[in-house]
Amino acid sequence: MNLIVRSSYSKIEDGSLKSNIGDLLRCTILFNVRNELNNKILTDKKGKEFLLNYLNEDAILSINELKSHEYKTIYYLDNFDWCLTHLTQRYSNIIFKGFSFISEQFNANTNLLQTVAYNHIETNGLSWQENLIRGVGLQWNKQDYLYPNVSTSTTSFKVGLNHNVNWETKQWDLENWNEVYTFCKENQISVSWQEGLDSLEDYINWIASCNIIITIEGLGLHIASSLKKQILLLSGPCESNEYSYNRIEKIYPNKKICMPCNREVCTHSDYKLSCLEEITSYDVISVLKKYLEVKIWE
Repeated sequence: MNLIVRSSYSKIEDGSLKSNIGDLLRCTILFNVRNELNNKILTDKKGKEFLLNYLNEDAILSINELKSHEYKTIYYLDNFDWCLTHLTQRYSNIIFKGFSFISEQFNANTNLLQTVAYNHIETNGLSWQENLIRGVGLQWNKQDYLYPNVSTSTTSFKVGLNHNVNWETKQWDLENWNEVYTFCKENQISVSWQEGLDSLEDYINWIASCNIIITIEGLGLHIASSLKKQILLLSGPCESNEYSYNRIEKIYPNKKICMPCNREVCTHSDYKLSCLEEITSYDVISVLKKYLEVKIWE
């Protein structure tokens, strides 16, 4: 039995903690590694509430539940020390893989693993998922997401517009979203605006209700991929290096030397348009047409 350790937060540049459920979900691909059965995951209260949509409760542990388990390997995947000191003291004879801390400074055990650290910009040409699996010393076999528990097995909408996002650099102008929505309506294509903003369970079920998800980088991307949806991803200023699993098509703006910056706010005041604003509704509709089963007349 192995223990995966990942909270629902990441430490950002200013030293504060930021909610990062997307990377928590991505780390669960370790449950799909061959010969690594009966894994457990240690997380915080918020992380547990989310992971109950994907795992049985007995697979999700809190700190006070560790006493009844012994582990072969502990994969520590947080970029801050929320429980690593406690674990290394308690399990001094167990192999630790993942992130560590030298003189309180964050350290990745391998160069591959460094690329899955929060907001790491440099890329080695491999996906986030492959870097994670290989970075902890396992064999990459395109391990996929866990599939969530959903309340419905049928889809209600052909297209889902996952438009809501906090980061300014990830925002695509509402006028563009409205033009995609209008295109769908005028061509009798069932379409839905994002739902479930106040409930992650409702959010998962809304994504499950759509065949095609148009989205920006963020949690919705990872949930949609876990649901095996066809995804049209508006990317550029922020880059998650998500493995496509042959279901993600990325739509980019014109290349800029600063892309990806992975910043919440664009720092280039001389740009007339932000990166995503260079992507037009026509660009997205042109890609969308490829995945629609109905005939669209020009």
